[in-house]
Formats: sequence, C-alpha cells, structure tokens
Amino acid sequence: MDTDTHQDTPNPKPPSLPRIRTFQQDISAEVSRQGATLTTIVGAERERAARELALGTEEAREPSTNTRNRRSLSLLLGTVGLVLFGILLLIGISLFGSEEYELKDDSPAIVLPNQRILVPNIGSRDIVEALSVTRRNTSLPLGEIAMVVMVSGTATTSASEMLSALGAPAALIRETNELMIGIHSFNRNQPFILIRVGEYDRALAALLEWEEEMGRSLGSFFRPLNGTTPPTTEFTDTVYRNLDIRKSQDTWPIMYGFLQNDLIVITTNEQTVTELQSRLRAAPVR
Repeated sequence: MDTDTHQDTPNPKPPSLPRIRTFQQDISAEVSRQGATLTTIVGAERERAARELALGTEEAREPSTNTRNRRSLSLLLGTVGLVLFGILLLIGISLFGSEEYELKDDSPAIVLPNQRILVPNIGSRDIVEALSVTRRNTSLPLGEIAMVVMVSGTATTSASEMLSALGAPAALIRETNELMIGIHSFNRNQPFILIRVGEYDRALAALLEWEEEMGRSLGSFFRPLNGTTPPTTEFTDTVYRNLDIRKSQDTWPIMYGFLQNDLIVITTNEQTVTELQSRLRAAPVR
C-alpha cells in the first residue's frame, strides 16, 4: 500500500514590520560608528545648540545695528547739509546781497577829486562839526583835492540836507541842483563848497542874503587857524583873475563867486579858486 510520504512544508513567515528605532538605539549606533562616548555626543549637541542660538541672536541684532547706522548717517548728512547751507548763505550775501549793505556813494563830483572821504552823518546839528573834524584830520599831498561825502545809513546825505545844516537860505537850497563839498591841500587844508544852481539871479540874491550869517553858519568848518568865535561877516567886492569875488574880512576869510553862470564856489583862499577853475577846464564832470 502506497503510502504518501510527504512532509508538511512549514508556512512562510509573513513579512515583518520595520523596526522602530529609538533614541537610545541611535545613540548606541553613533557611539559604535564614531567610537564616541555619550558625554562627547552630548557636549557636541550643546555646542551646536549654542552656535545656533548665537547666530539667531546676531541675526536678531542686525536690524537694530542697521537702524543705528542709518540714523548716524542721516545725522551726519543733516549736519553737513546745514554747514553747506550756511556757507552758501554767506557767499550769497557777499556776492548778491552786497548792494543792500554797502554804501551807495552816488553824490555828484562837479570837479574830479583825487579821493573821496566818507563821513557818517550822526545828525544835522553835527554835520558842520563832522566836516570840521574831517578837515583837521585829513592828510593830502600838496595841491590835491578830497571830496567829502556825508552818509546816512547806506545812502549819501542829500544836498538840501547838507545846505540846511550849513545854514544856507531856503532860496539858495531851492535853486541847488548839485552840491560838492571838499578840501584842498594848500597852506593847510582849505574847505570849499561847489553849488550847481538853476537861476543865476535868484542864487545871487540868496547869497547876498546869507552874507551876514555866513561866518556863523559855516562855523568850525571854515574856521581860520587862530579863529575862535565866528563873527558877523562883512563882504566887499574884489576881482581875482577876471572873476568877480565877494570877500569877507581878513580875520575870518570867506570868499564866494560864480566860476560859471550856474556854478558857485565858496572857499577861504584864492589858490583853491584857481585849482577848481583848472580842474573844470581840464576835466569837467557833469
């Protein structure tokens, strides 16, 4: 009897699930692979964590540092801008605003002077004294002429104001078109006044009216070397180089006349008259 001889084949094992690795197993594997110890691994982890923390802190600080840098740069640029603005302002004033601060000497020069002397006008009552001080303190080479210009603020004092301060009659002031006051260097400084007028007859009548008070009006500006108190002046007619002249007493010398029909000269000596005549002929200034 045939007997089936067969052996039971064992059933194959079903595929197993992947093994779950634990942290302990990872540590053990890493220790075996690197030959490290648990202590060294923990230390390395701490160092790595410290580096990451430091990097994160630096990254966190970076915006704050950038902000400070930007503020510093803005402050620096602002300071530089203000300095440049100040410099440009000063340059602008010096180049473009100078006309507002510089004296405008637009007074007429009836004859060509060698120089101009600017004298501050501190009030009409002090004009004569200011002219007197200028006459005493001005040093000129022999024969030269200086034009004295009285200034008020940034403009020259008007002819009418000057003549009023010198005590000229109102009729003469009304006839005046131009005025020049100056000093001629001859036997000490000699004062002179040139007045360009409109009408000869009216101007002459005003001068005749002024004669008696002319010494006191012109005062210290026309004072002679040894003069003290201006007297009442008395004038007489004389002729000097074909020029009709009215001349006061020798103790307080004043003379005046017409260099031209429209031009009066008032001075203290004949040499100044001659010099003014020469300059008018050589280079008249109108």
